[in-house]
Amino acid sequence: MQPRCQQPGAAARDSADDDPGGIVGDRGADQRADCDLERLVNAEVPQTLVTIDEPEPACLKLPVIGRVGCRLQGAVTRGPIAITGAGDVLTLTIPVDATVSATDIGKVIKSETATASA
Repeated sequence: MQPRCQQPGAAARDSADDDPGGIVGDRGADQRADCDLERLVNAEVPQTLVTIDEPEPACLKLPVIGRVGCRLQGAVTRGPIAITGAGDVLTLTIPVDATVSATDIGKVIKSETATASA
């Protein structure tokens, strides 16, 4: 299955590809407008949504030792934003990935990393 909208620099598609029966009507114009909006949103929204790089005085709380410090480093990034709609409802789909590492944990553990995707 081909993507609904081409990314900048990709080969142009004939609107008849989406309508093998040859009855495109206004759907071709609507799809071009949707793709223009999708390209605009993808160009304007940064790939990196948030970053962190700071000391954390209490990465762990151990009963005998107490608080154990570390440094938190990471980022949340997004993939391509897809826009669909029906009637007066727009739906934006944004894949998101996050990675956070705790480094220099209590001057003993070098690093622990957690990742997530949605």
